[in-house]
Amino acid sequence: MITGAPGTGKTTLIKRLEQEGYPVFHDVARMMIESGWEPPIWQKKQTTDFGRAVLENRIAQYITASSSSKCFFDRGIPDSLIFSFFMGKKPDPNLIDAIRQYRYHTLVFIAPPWQAIYLPDAVRKESFSEIVELDKITRKVYQEAGYQCIDLPETSTGLRVDFIHQVINQAD
Repeated sequence: MITGAPGTGKTTLIKRLEQEGYPVFHDVARMMIESGWEPPIWQKKQTTDFGRAVLENRIAQYITASSSSKCFFDRGIPDSLIFSFFMGKKPDPNLIDAIRQYRYHTLVFIAPPWQAIYLPDAVRKESFSEIVELDKITRKVYQEAGYQCIDLPETSTGLRVDFIHQVINQAD
């Protein structure tokens, strides 16, 4: 799992891992937004259709990945809880159940806020201070769900990939 706030280099890293031949699962929320969905976070409103669709797609990714020995996810099921907390929304009980039921490897890589690379775009509209807040929530959610959070270094994509290889090889 590679997670973290928006704009911290996750997608670039996932694409590099994919180029190396690893099975990867791209961020479903970003794919949905790029296909026309508008997330409630942009409007600061409490809709659940987007959240349910993201959760269903993340569960589908998890099920598809269950046959792979090593694969990487750009965000996972717990990330839906992160955005619920960020919006001050009460978590959906189905989401809590899904986090308990669908368990990833215990090591989770977190891309920390890194102002030097953060650039808003059509999908990433959060301010850098919101990125810092999302990072705090991310760490709390993953740790409380029983995952070990490992910070990715603030370095080139290639060196981040080398770091991931080193960590996963030690974990085998």
